[in-house]
Amino acid sequence: MILAVNTGSSSVRLSWFDRRTPLGHQRLEGKPPPEETLRALGVEPDLVVHRVVHGGTELTAPVEIDGRVEAIIEKLVPLAPLHQPVGLLWIRAARSVFPRARMMAVLDTAFFATLPEEARHYGLPPSLGVRRYGFHGLAHAAMWRGLGRARGRAITLQLGSGCSAAAILDGKPVDTSMGMTPLEGLVMGTRPGDLDPGAVLSLVKQGLDVEELFNHGAGLLGLSGESGSPRDLLQSTSERARLALAVYVRHIKKYIGAYFALLGGADALVFSGGVGEHQHEIREAALAGLLSLGVTLDEARNREAVGKTMRIDAGGPVEIHVMTGDEEQQMVDEALGSPG
Repeated sequence: MILAVNTGSSSVRLSWFDRRTPLGHQRLEGKPPPEETLRALGVEPDLVVHRVVHGGTELTAPVEIDGRVEAIIEKLVPLAPLHQPVGLLWIRAARSVFPRARMMAVLDTAFFATLPEEARHYGLPPSLGVRRYGFHGLAHAAMWRGLGRARGRAITLQLGSGCSAAAILDGKPVDTSMGMTPLEGLVMGTRPGDLDPGAVLSLVKQGLDVEELFNHGAGLLGLSGESGSPRDLLQSTSERARLALAVYVRHIKKYIGAYFALLGGADALVFSGGVGEHQHEIREAALAGLLSLGVTLDEARNREAVGKTMRIDAGGPVEIHVMTGDEEQQMVDEALGSPG
């Protein structure tokens, strides 16, 4: 039996498989105790597959976890402070609870290891070692696979607590919104997305703890002062909540437009993640005004597509899909040697 451990910034998903066949799953919100939770499963896996958010330049393919790999994962904690420490906790817990099981890491950055050179670099001297990695690779790879095609142009949107967009051509990434860390790109629940570096310098000069702010106090939560959840803000009547959602949607729309330009058009646009799958209002707002790009929306089907995989366009040249996330299947397939 195979156990997949998918640690996110706000939840943990545990799924078990007989080889590639799913047998069951469990989603846990917040930060459940790893060892206690794993023991309570009552299973004895032969293989445990862990999602690791940041693999840096050294881990770019599925790898068996040993002391060297664990040290690399720990070294990258500063680049993914919301995710990497949690992932390490679950790796160490699984090694303790299942001492006879093999442990493998699949990397969220691996899908983007083949980004074009011009997509990897910032406008900085390469000798500084500051480069773009991309994240949510398992989710974006699963969305591409869900389209069931070998060739084509796709824009994939992973919208959850963390949010990212990717431009994919014939199954290979052309660009993605997240960069050296999971802070860049779209506005997220508590993360700011794209920022002027001068603004960061200004905040540092004011003596603010920018790492804490950018990871826990920015994004929708910082803008609204209420919540980092679009679902909550859609129910709010405050002006700050309205503004937060407007900024959030505007960033999504801007990346969609940019990726149309990079790809020379698009054959499909895919929404996934907790927000992408469940908040039809966000999808509708993000796609409004894109008719000139060939984007049409069937409003009834869009409202119906809540937590289910559906096609929701109105028959235009660009297919629009909502896909329920299947990161755990992607994790297992990659660990067993078939990226899908």
